[in-house]
Amino acid sequence: MSSSPTDGTAGYIVFEAMYEAGKRSKGASPSSEDYATWMNRLNNMRKLWCTQGLKLFTWQDYPLVLTTSKNLYTMKPGGDLNIPLPMRVRDAYYLYNGLDGNQRPLTPISWDEWNRLSNKNSPSEPNSYFVDRQSDVLNFWIWLTPDVFTSSQGTVHVVIQNQATALTQLTDSTGFPPEWTLALIWGLADEKCTGAPSDVQQRCKERAAYYKELLEAWDVEDASTTFTPDARGLYYNSRFT
Repeated sequence: MSSSPTDGTAGYIVFEAMYEAGKRSKGASPSSEDYATWMNRLNNMRKLWCTQGLKLFTWQDYPLVLTTSKNLYTMKPGGDLNIPLPMRVRDAYYLYNGLDGNQRPLTPISWDEWNRLSNKNSPSEPNSYFVDRQSDVLNFWIWLTPDVFTSSQGTVHVVIQNQATALTQLTDSTGFPPEWTLALIWGLADEKCTGAPSDVQQRCKERAAYYKELLEAWDVEDASTTFTPDARGLYYNSRFT
């Protein structure tokens, strides 16, 4: 007689998903090979899901210590910001060191805007940033280049969307909040139900879509979202802007 692993762990998601996908009979336990195979797919599925929707629980605010005359900061293991390779930069702001805690937002700029800058090394107080995402590093460029005053008087804070940490043990937490458990179970069942009877495949597909849709609609910021015109549009206009 099998016993279910602890709720919320990687082993629990695999255990339940195999049953729903018709790959485990009631009372049977998955083999070690089953666990390894299904956990690999669970890891890949979680990574893909983190590219969809907001996934608020993957956001984190990191302080970036500035260096005078340095406008490129790398984010990767062993980089200027020594963290796992981020998925993307969501926002950035400059925080002054004073007790009043004043801060101001930095404006993101595109590849086109970055390439149009005539002097990328102009020293002054930064007002913008450019993100160059590569397969093994996230390059974070600051413009204007921090001068002596700027680098000594404050830090840049970068709000990053992190990757989902890879699961290696059956007892590892999924890294997703508890309310995502059913979506993970049915999502994994849908991924791995190939070869099961057609009614099982259809049920997995429908339940996976249902639970994921519910949670994507729920995973939004509590504050309302407002939009304002981009003032940079006053300076140029084309069908690409």
